[in-house]
Amino acid sequence: MVVEGANSEPVTLRVVGTGGRLLHTEIIEVTTDSIRRRVPLSAGSGVYLLQITTPTRSHTAKLVRY
Repeated sequence: MVVEGANSEPVTLRVVGTGGRLLHTEIIEVTTDSIRRRVPLSAGSGVYLLQITTPTRSHTAKLVRY
């Protein structure tokens, strides 16, 4: 996963599984315009939500692991 345009704002990544269970959370202090991270999906196949938030913006993406 690549996040661009964070403009030195802290970025919070959350992976949420089915039923709303929080599987992973990570706070990243951004020092460049883009960051690259591997998102752990150790819970197996299924549908996950990746929530990316900064103090000024947020985005949610659906991830499907087969």
